[in-house]
Amino acid sequence: TLLISIGADRTIHLWDTADGTALSTLAPVEPASSQPASSFYYDLAWPGGGERLYVTVGGGRGYAALWDGDRDNLPRVIWPLYPTRPGDDRAVYSLDGQFQASSSFRMNIGTNVDGLIHLEDGEGQSATLEGHNSYVTDLAFSPDGALLASTGNEQTFLWEVDRAQLIGELPGTMEHPAALRFSPDGERLYVVGYYGEVRAWAVETGDPAPAMVDEGPLHALEFAPGDPDLLAAGYADGTVRLWDMAAGTRLVTWTGHEAPVRLLAFSDDGRLLASADEGGTIRLWGVPAGSGP
Repeated sequence: TLLISIGADRTIHLWDTADGTALSTLAPVEPASSQPASSFYYDLAWPGGGERLYVTVGGGRGYAALWDGDRDNLPRVIWPLYPTRPGDDRAVYSLDGQFQASSSFRMNIGTNVDGLIHLEDGEGQSATLEGHNSYVTDLAFSPDGALLASTGNEQTFLWEVDRAQLIGELPGTMEHPAALRFSPDGERLYVVGYYGEVRAWAVETGDPAPAMVDEGPLHALEFAPGDPDLLAAGYADGTVRLWDMAAGTRLVTWTGHEAPVRLLAFSDDGRLLASADEGGTIRLWGVPAGSGP
């Protein structure tokens, strides 16, 4: 099993999870701006676990790049694949790699801003989605790629991707939402707040759905592949916890991080969980047998 990571130093590493060794290192991704590198948002997307790795560099000006190759043919970075626009600081991809969505903002009178979403397909067709009254803090495609969810300051929207149209707003978003996640079956949508709140909705009806209740704050959520009830959560105290959402019970708590956990990723078979903290440490955890599908 391979793991790919990008850090604040802008370097991309390819790891062998069997023994934790670094197989290869891609040269630092350079931001196209005079702003300090620390002010940029960096992200990775690996749609479908295929050979194409997308690297997003945001903040002031950004690009989405493509790494194309395998563990024996590194590196190859192409600039740009989908160029993002000035001000873009978040970009996500549908699992099939056919659509990209990125966020930016438009200044209004005074200090008010409108959040904008740019939707683009692989053939260069694009649309701008408007409706947010503040910065868009996260975006997520549904597993089938038919829907796009967006969140920002007390607002969470669902959009129809093919027609680039707003379906509706989901009620009850917290003041400072940080991250979005669809369940693997696409039936539920979860939003995590900066201060640890979690909200959930049934996607089909827009009605509130049960969400985990736990001592927080937490900063990251990730579902196990193919299991809409097995959820991992990363917390500000450095712990990682695994939840059975159907039963509403916590299965295991892992400790070892010395900084808040910000990112989580399962292996394709759901047997390994990777967690990354603010200090740059990545840890691997074995998911207990019987926890998944």
